[in-house]
Formats: sequence, C-alpha cells, structure tokens
Amino acid sequence: MTTQNKTHLQQPVTSFAQLRDFLAAGARPREQWGVGAEMEKLVIDAETGEAASYQRIEALLEGLVGSRDWKPIREQGRLIGLQGQDSSVTLEPGGQLELSGALCPDLYCCRKDFCRYLDDILHAARPLGLLFLGLGVQPFTSLQNIDWLPKSRYAIMRAYMEQTGDMGQNMMKQSAGLQVNLDFADEADCIDKLQVTQLLAPLFYALFANSPLLEGQPSGFLSTRGEIWARTDPDRSGLIPGLFAEGADLGCYVDYALDVPMYFIVRQGQLIDMTRERFTFRRYWAEGFAGFRATLGDWDQHLSTLFPEVRLRPQIELRSADSLPPGLTLSVAALAKGLLY
Repeated sequence: MTTQNKTHLQQPVTSFAQLRDFLAAGARPREQWGVGAEMEKLVIDAETGEAASYQRIEALLEGLVGSRDWKPIREQGRLIGLQGQDSSVTLEPGGQLELSGALCPDLYCCRKDFCRYLDDILHAARPLGLLFLGLGVQPFTSLQNIDWLPKSRYAIMRAYMEQTGDMGQNMMKQSAGLQVNLDFADEADCIDKLQVTQLLAPLFYALFANSPLLEGQPSGFLSTRGEIWARTDPDRSGLIPGLFAEGADLGCYVDYALDVPMYFIVRQGQLIDMTRERFTFRRYWAEGFAGFRATLGDWDQHLSTLFPEVRLRPQIELRSADSLPPGLTLSVAALAKGLLY
C-alpha cells in the first residue's frame, strides 16, 4: 500500500535530508488515512498436501489473467504476477501467492476486496487440483522439494542468504505472513507508531502464531516463521534499536537503512548484483557502483529489501503475523487499526 508519488525517482541522491524527506512524504491528514493488507497463502496439491510446482502455479495465474482486470507480469517470458487497477498478485520465491490489496478507508472495504480475490483464486484453482493454506510455514514439503520462482531478484537473494543466517532460504521458500499497512499524520506521529508497533511485535507473534510444523515435524515453536526470521539476516530483520533513542526522528530510520548491505540496483530493466561484497547504501551513495550513482529510485528499491518487524516504505508496515485462514485474515488489520488509529 505504498502511496508515495514516484515521478521523481530518477533524481540523484544529493543529501541526507532528501532521503529523510522521501519517507516524510508518506504523511497524510487523518481524514485520508487508510488501511492496506498484504496476504500470503501457501499453494498446495489438493490430494497430497505438498507444495505445488511452479508450473501449476503459473497455470493458476494464467487462469486469472483477464478476470477482474488482472494484467500479466512476466519476466523472461514466465508469468510471475498480476497487476490490477489498485491491487496486485505476486509470487514469493517458493510460489507463495500474495495479494497486495487496495488502499481502503475501512475494514469493510478490505473484506470486500479480499473476498473477491478469494473467489477468483478458488475458481481458478479448482480445475487444477490446487488448494491454499493460511499457515505461517509450509508444514510438510522439504526445502529441497519446493521449486524456486524463476525471478532474477530471487536468484540474487538466494545466493546472498547463504552468507547470512542459517534459515534465509526457509524464509524465502517456506514462510507466509500477513502484513498491515497504516498511515501517519506527521513525523512525530510516525515515530510514535514505529516505537509502539515494534514493542507490539512479540504480542503479534504470540496472538497470530500459526506455524508449529516444519517439514512434517513439530518444530518446537508455535510460530516457526518467527524463528525462521530470527535466523535469516541480522542486518535487515528484527527490531531497529535506533528508533528508541531519545529524540528519535525519521533520520534514525534513514541511518538504519543506509547501513544495510544492498542486494542490487536496476538499470534499463536489468538487475545489477551488488552482493559480492558488503556494499551498503551509504557506501553506494558515497562511491557509486559499476559507474552508476545513487538515485531516489535506488533508495526506494533498497527500502523494499529491508525486512524489520516494522517497515517504513513510506507507509508503516507491520510484518509480525503468520498467515491465517480466511475467516481470521483481517483480524490482524482490525487489531492494528484499533490500536493505532
């Protein structure tokens, strides 16, 4: 649910204030506040319960093309997502299906959007013998038996994950979550909400824990997804301590993001891998990379590759809840909205 105007993304980065202002531009007057939900589902074979192959998930997306104005998103000829007028369907690295819903003024709108989406995917999945699980982790299929989505972004991330924690690829291929996007009025309101939601993250894990199994066995955790994230990449996941500093402001989030190593930049539609050495955005801004200089578009892209429990991009995104069954899906948004609005 990013509402940032992105018409100036080609501008070069020239100052710290410019990066801070990019985040501050997400502020909206209270009467325009909305709520957005991003919902991930595991796609499985209806007979075996095992993770569906990419080929079958691609066929599912093909069946959705044209319904409710969905337009195909392809990379190197392969279908990897759908774009609607005000929402999108994308695939996570292991074929998890994600709906990024429309910006809604209330939860009734969110429910209507989600129910239409659920009707669409169930109708397309039935003849293919596919079902959807609202669980935080794929409960049965082993990591090695889940197909990788043929997307260049994920190929770069896959290799990089081997250099960080020991469960990065589990996060990519086996996990599924629910994210809630909320607005803020100004910088002070943003910092208040970032602090409160970080403190609430353990509570959200506990309330919405829904992943006790991993590869057919009890994992010892009610939220295996939470344990996976804790062992993925300490540079870009977890909490952001700097936001609790006395006098914290948006500059604290900028400092955090500047010091996270980058995955890639995009030029002329091609991804340029930056993971062969620890190349933070701060270093990229100072030195450049492969003859390229930092732009606001690079900053926006980099912000999308950070995975803290609460993310700013530039709306506030809560990321701690496991995926849930349809009847409980909007409970996360309801709780977050009730606490923060």
